[in-house]
Amino acid sequence: MTAHSDATPSTTAARNADIFQKKITFEKKMGITLCKIAPTEATLKMTVTDDVLNFFGSAHGGAIYTLADAAFAYACNTEEYVTVGASCTMDYLLPAYSGDDLTATASLYAKNGRQEIYHIKITNQNNELIAIFTGKSAKTKTLIIDS
Repeated sequence: MTAHSDATPSTTAARNADIFQKKITFEKKMGITLCKIAPTEATLKMTVTDDVLNFFGSAHGGAIYTLADAAFAYACNTEEYVTVGASCTMDYLLPAYSGDDLTATASLYAKNGRQEIYHIKITNQNNELIAIFTGKSAKTKTLIIDS
């Protein structure tokens, strides 16, 4: 299969998101939902539940990380080719608690050849910054439509 030369960046991003929505299961089990998709950008949400609390009563870092990583995956896969994570860092700034509505906003920060850097902000319903995720991705030569 060849790349879709007649597709716009926005339609490609939406098409890829539709493909992923049909395949993804872990994010669905975590209650993560896609809110917005655009070329090299994604916004996802998750409500913190009692099931993801740690023994201090706040959201487990792994739950917040999963939200950020999902936003990263959607944002870096809005073009024609499968893109995979190469590395990342996560900085936690504030705790989140049961009932908090978390939003992950991912956007492209820098690009060089097949490598891209994305910044993902995690905020709560009061627009307080909960965490920052920085992810480095690498584009493969496999078309998403073929994967």
